[in-house]
Amino acid sequence: MKRTFFAVALVIVLFASAVSAQQKGWMSRYWDGCKPSCSWTPNAGASNLCKECDRNNNEINPPNENSTASSCGNSNGTSYTCWDMIPFRDPTDENLAYGFAATPGGSGDCGKCYEITFDGGQTSEPTDPFATNKALKGKRLIVMASNIGYDVEGGQFDLLVPGGGLGAFDSFTGQLGYSDPAILGKNHGGLTSACQDELVQRLGWWEPGSTDGGRNVKTVITEWQECLRDKCDAVFGKPEHALLRQGCRFYADFFNAADNPTLTYSRMNSCPDLLVNRYKLGSGGSVPTPGPVTSVRSGAAATSKRGGYTINVRPGAVVFSSTEGAAVSHVSVYNLQGKRVFTRTGGTGPSVTWNSAGQPRGMYVVKMTMGSGATVQRNLLLK
Repeated sequence: MKRTFFAVALVIVLFASAVSAQQKGWMSRYWDGCKPSCSWTPNAGASNLCKECDRNNNEINPPNENSTASSCGNSNGTSYTCWDMIPFRDPTDENLAYGFAATPGGSGDCGKCYEITFDGGQTSEPTDPFATNKALKGKRLIVMASNIGYDVEGGQFDLLVPGGGLGAFDSFTGQLGYSDPAILGKNHGGLTSACQDELVQRLGWWEPGSTDGGRNVKTVITEWQECLRDKCDAVFGKPEHALLRQGCRFYADFFNAADNPTLTYSRMNSCPDLLVNRYKLGSGGSVPTPGPVTSVRSGAAATSKRGGYTINVRPGAVVFSSTEGAAVSHVSVYNLQGKRVFTRTGGTGPSVTWNSAGQPRGMYVVKMTMGSGATVQRNLLLK
């Protein structure tokens, strides 16, 4: 389900050439928690459905297509946006990122991808953009359409990002366990727009000919980023919300907390596998996907026993074992960016040890293969 747009607004495969000429556009932002429009068969087709998750961020599997109501509807629906659809940076190129977006109304766009290049401009101030927007110039973003925005205008991409704003619908506030939607910032513009109000109060607004030494809400970058990071940490501070916090902070770091940046775009022949893997149900990939999380504290021993294996966390090390004593033939650990931080292949013993000392605290995905050929995958949250 899609809402009104904002007034304020890893191994990577080679990309095919664009199928359309470069066009001009702009980007807004949102996250309402609703079932994506592209999770409905009439919008996407039975073979091209976007995955959907329940209130606890578990993938709904098998997909119920049209029988699972949206959490934003009037019928106590149980379908939500999956949290791993956050935007993320290419691990090999700091100026390239990926994400999902709502595109203009009408079916047929679900699962299509667009390559975007930011030009440093801003919709609200075309002759004098904020410094945050100017710093975006030259950065690229590949987005896949996961939602139909009947209120999204031509050339507009409404980026799916936690804390981006709720708009007309909201199941996200209750999903997070909050009672007041205001904790997620302004209804249109989200946490970034709330930061703008705070910075205007503290730094002042820009006016032509002002003598403030150039320090005001339009000329600073770090203050925007620090404000948004602080709000991301406060709203998504629970361990189980680590993916949402990552996506929210991405907007502070990659986007500089920019407001409604302008861009050029073209449609692509095909989508990167990495985005396809996040769009479709159960496709996995080298990033943490929705599902149960093993949550353990660093510096203290903790053990999780599930499905024939254990994850035993010790100070500075994590031991992966088969509970039946069978051989563990392969273990790989990936961070949130999809980068493999540990791998062990060809083992014959019942356990594998990952020396996790020096690794940042946060979410990882563990993929294990037992000697019998059985495979298991689990999210691991080091606190």
